[in-house]
Amino acid sequence: MRSGIGVLLFAGIVLPVICHAEAGPPMITDDPGTPGKGHFEINTAFTYEERPQAKSVSAPLVDINYGLFDHVQLKLQVPWELSQIETHSASGLGESIAGIKWRFLDEEEHGFAMSIYPQLEFRWPAYSSSRNPDDKIKHLILPLDFEKALGPVTLGLEFGLEFSHKARPQNFGGLVLGHRFSENFELLGEVRETSGPDFHRNECIVNGGFRLKVNSLMSIIGSGGTAVHAPGRNSPRVLSYLALQFTF
Repeated sequence: MRSGIGVLLFAGIVLPVICHAEAGPPMITDDPGTPGKGHFEINTAFTYEERPQAKSVSAPLVDINYGLFDHVQLKLQVPWELSQIETHSASGLGESIAGIKWRFLDEEEHGFAMSIYPQLEFRWPAYSSSRNPDDKIKHLILPLDFEKALGPVTLGLEFGLEFSHKARPQNFGGLVLGHRFSENFELLGEVRETSGPDFHRNECIVNGGFRLKVNSLMSIIGSGGTAVHAPGRNSPRVLSYLALQFTF
């Protein structure tokens, strides 16, 4: 655990001196932002994940976000997944996510933005890449997202709990920083950590990403990372994400 906390502290103290950033796709850590009432943010992504005994590809992963109100966002994320575990391979709808985000504090009024973002991760039984009938519902995810602008620097943080009907709850936290080189191009960095309920057996992932705005409707976003501290043999060696993001 100490190594992961050290990375988080280093990133939180040193990197803000030179960075400007926002969380959210293509990073794992999210932010309090919402599309605005009646607006969409749709990410059509290709993802690849490699672990010591398994590989999985989402092609595509469709992430639809809709602004129900100015401060409320609805989310539905559905991947078509191709996976290989040792010699067994499968394809079908992967772990999907439905959620609702409520930004209850605005930076303009309170000096920082904050939201809650409950999400349910589940499988579609008839079309799932998993044939296990117990895999209908997997996780309940309860994050708290924070964002604060400090002059040219923006800091994004996320903390929360993840509940599973088959395992003990897990804690997770993330920090995102980056640098906006122009109005259309931004680089980002992320440190993401998960641990058990007693804060032991933690896994720390380091992730880097970019956003390139093509026009007012479309951006290209991407990221890649790996686990730098992991307790088990099944931690990710490679995580990658590449998407076209449409906002309208």
